[in-house]
Amino acid sequence: MKYFFYRLLGFFIGILPVPIFYTLAEYVGKTAYIFWGKRRKIGMENLKKAFPEKSNQELKIILEKTFINFSYTFFEIFKQPYVKNNIDNIFRVKGLENLETAYSDGKGVILVTAHFGNWELAGSFICSLGYKLGVIQKTQKNTDFDRLINYYRTLNNIKPIGRKTALKDGIKALKNGEILGIIADQKANTSGIISDFFGILAKIMLLFVRLYLKFKRPIVFVVPKRTGQMKFEVDFIEKYEPECDNIEEITQYINDRLESFIRETPEQWFWPHNRWG
Repeated sequence: MKYFFYRLLGFFIGILPVPIFYTLAEYVGKTAYIFWGKRRKIGMENLKKAFPEKSNQELKIILEKTFINFSYTFFEIFKQPYVKNNIDNIFRVKGLENLETAYSDGKGVILVTAHFGNWELAGSFICSLGYKLGVIQKTQKNTDFDRLINYYRTLNNIKPIGRKTALKDGIKALKNGEILGIIADQKANTSGIISDFFGILAKIMLLFVRLYLKFKRPIVFVVPKRTGQMKFEVDFIEKYEPECDNIEEITQYINDRLESFIRETPEQWFWPHNRWG
């Protein structure tokens, strides 16, 4: 029953005119910043670690914008059914040659990004270009909402891959010559490797590095940056093919690349995540 309520709610949110849609999302983001004290505290602590040179006032401005950006991202999930017919108006692409050359030999690509801008809509854009994309995802605690998100993903031809089957399905995707998308900025809870991120040691999951070492498929970084209301720049910034098999070195390079584009637009990354905890 809840699932159909979410579908109905999503429909009404999705058909809202864009200016009203974003006004509502901004209000929700600002409200969350005020009342979601636990996440606000984590976000401020993380920002102080990452930008010790910035004043508290500067960090508060970034953090409030972070909450608003995340609210935009959440609301934009409900716009996914309308993305297919508006690709050219919504997305601008840069560095596509990096993905094209990596994908051209038909042996699969490891696509790495972060919880930045709108990573969900970036997947829809990639599929609209004709690429086959499977994305490793975290299952939401709310099973009905998780089902809704996966419905929107599959609507735009994204293949959701759960973490429990990530290794098996990830291997299958690469063997089939597909793109395997991984959001690589979250804290690894169990298996992982300690690596430097914003000058602080943090645990990062090893799955994508192990897949690279096993199959030697190129790693492509993608930055899905928000540039306006339902406007995004999807930048495939690099095709990375490590010259070594050193796990620590590869992991550190990936962390450095993620950090570099987060630093450029910090308000578009989700700082309230307990990244270093």
